[in-house]
Parts: sequence; C-alpha cells; structure tokens
Amino acid sequence: NYKRFGIQPLRVASEFESDTLKSVIYYTLKGGRFDGELKFSVVRCDENDDDTEPRVMITVTLLVPNKGRSLKTKTGAKMLSLLAESIVVSSITEAKQILSRELQSTIYRGRARERSA
Repeated sequence: NYKRFGIQPLRVASEFESDTLKSVIYYTLKGGRFDGELKFSVVRCDENDDDTEPRVMITVTLLVPNKGRSLKTKTGAKMLSLLAESIVVSSITEAKQILSRELQSTIYRGRARERSA
C-alpha cells in the first residue's frame, strides 16, 4: 500500500542467489522520505519429511545511517511487515515450483533408467 508511505525511489545494490537463499539489497535514492538500505531475504527451509509442505522464512531489514533521515519506529515496523506480507505468497509459490521441478527431474531420471535397463 504505497499510498500510506509515499513512493520511495530505490536502486538495487546487490543480489545473491543460491539453492536455499535469495537476497536483494536496495538503497534509497535522493528525493525519498528516508535514507538507508532495505534487505529482502528468502530462505527455503528443507524438511526431510516429504509429506510436509515446503516452508520459507522471509526477512526484511531496514538499515538507516546515524545521520540519515529516518522513519518513526512504528511507521517503519508497519512498512516492513507489509512488505514482508506482500512477498510471502510469491516466495512460497516459487519455492513450490523449485521443489516440483526437482521432483519431476528425479521421477524422469528414474523412468529413463528403468527403460534403459
């Protein structure tokens, strides 16, 4: 809900991706309401039990420099929780897609081995 907090121009500072972790760091640009960096991290929590649904842990962090323009604590906390809620659905969907592709690959390889034997 950007209307509540205004539009904040951001730029990507860095991105990191591995099998279980995706992380993006944005920094604020001139003309925004606050100074600092926003870090979004999504971690896939692997479970050994195949019956459980895949789980992800989402972390949103706001770093504001000592002499930078900051948000009120309550406003910052609300903004971060809304940001986390807005990415949780897409993150879970992506994690499910990754697990599904891995399962399909395993099944395909198993069937190919059976046919070749």
